[in-house]
Amino acid sequence: AIVPNIHVRLEMKHPDHWKEFITSVCRMYDFAHYPEEFAGPLVWTLEGDLVGGSADFVQKVCMEKFGIKDPPSVTDPLFKQIAADNLKQVKLQLLRDQDGAPLAEQCDAAHAKAQAAGLLCPTVFSAQRQLVVNGASLEVWCSPSLPKQVEECCKAYGDGQPICVDPSLQVCKVGQEESHLALLHPMPLVDKHLALVPARFAKEVTARQLAEEAAAAAAAAAAAAPAAEAAGGAVAEQEGAPAADSSAPAEQPAA
Repeated sequence: AIVPNIHVRLEMKHPDHWKEFITSVCRMYDFAHYPEEFAGPLVWTLEGDLVGGSADFVQKVCMEKFGIKDPPSVTDPLFKQIAADNLKQVKLQLLRDQDGAPLAEQCDAAHAKAQAAGLLCPTVFSAQRQLVVNGASLEVWCSPSLPKQVEECCKAYGDGQPICVDPSLQVCKVGQEESHLALLHPMPLVDKHLALVPARFAKEVTARQLAEEAAAAAAAAAAAAPAAEAAGGAVAEQEGAPAADSSAPAEQPAA
């Protein structure tokens, strides 16, 4: 580098926010007032000393302080390209502030957190093959445990039973009006396997609520046990009752 050990901090602002920003900076450091049409950039030191605009920066810093000969002109197309790139970054940051990080970035963060917490049980595949069927290339992953996993899932949740998942598996809310939740699948077939769950079917519960629901379910099961035993005893007594003697004479109808 031409000037090693020199650090520069950039404060990039959208044109819609520039006027408010430049006013606050001038007020904070007691700089000379700049007109509203001043397009920047504005340069100052960490100590709060004003350098000025781009032409002042080239003259005072580049040439006088560091002795850089023939620095690029402020009208050089390079600076226009830099300004365009900076504006693009500012717009992306505004979108990020408004909508949050991109889905891929949120998925990476949630996946790393879930892996560190031991919440994921990835499927182990015994073989991966590539086949060509009717001219189309297909990738086939084989695992002897898949049929058993499918059977267990169908048995546990095939009738629409609810499932309790760790909140750390949630990636983000997606869809129009955040209608769905993107969750990391607790038994992923591939890395970062996602499940899309309608938000109307999901609710957040606390540890206390889970404990109360478990206690209520246990109490209901305990209350149902004596009734089941009594019903079983009644059936057994009915089955053990003596049968009527078929050889006894039938009663004669009255005359």
